[in-house]
Amino acid sequence: MDNRKESINLYVDDLRDCPPGFVIARSYEDAILYLKSRNINILSLDHDLGEDQSGNLNPSGYDLVKYICENGLRANKIYIHTDNSVGRDNMYQTLLGAQKRGFIESDIEIYYYPITENKYSGKTDYEYTLESKCEELTRESKKEIKKKWKAEYLEIEKMVNEWDPLNLVKHGAPQDEYDCLSTQLLSLLHKGAQINELNDFVNKELYEHFGLRIEDIKPDYRERYKNRIIEFCTKVYYWFKNSN
Repeated sequence: MDNRKESINLYVDDLRDCPPGFVIARSYEDAILYLKSRNINILSLDHDLGEDQSGNLNPSGYDLVKYICENGLRANKIYIHTDNSVGRDNMYQTLLGAQKRGFIESDIEIYYYPITENKYSGKTDYEYTLESKCEELTRESKKEIKKKWKAEYLEIEKMVNEWDPLNLVKHGAPQDEYDCLSTQLLSLLHKGAQINELNDFVNKELYEHFGLRIEDIKPDYRERYKNRIIEFCTKVYYWFKNSN
């Protein structure tokens, strides 16, 4: 530990609210800057860190873990707060393996679970972008834009829940169970995504976030499963197109 550096708790997440007592890093690159320039007491990690303006996935929390291990960076305690079960396992096992092999220090405490409650106020990267572009608009105009975004989100959340690809809502899951799908679908639509791009994203999210692979579905039902996703993406695409 370099006593000349400021000590902080670092929360790496592209969307969630920053917990009290933490500094937020919204991207892989920002997190590395903090890890190199500060002494990190507590490091809390998300896995999925959003997309760039072209719709490509940003480097993930798993990529950050690999960077930490490859470069021998340190945090006194590391917690994993992601909802992505596959990503959580990969990050946790990589950290443990690197520690056993001496790539990171042996006294670093590594935890499989979050240290804070995950909170999400509803703001997305799209909303932050909107706010920056609307600096010269009147306060009332800003309110109308935010109101429109909220209405769109509620509508797409309703469509996702009615589709309910894993029957989670049907069996009592909360209404925001598919928030990861709803939020990013709306962001992709505002970026001009086409049906095939929506389809690729949904398939990827169902695997990475919920662990559902096409290979896990009985062969007789695979085509029906694929068609259901295409039909849903088509519905969402034309809903957005007709409402804008």
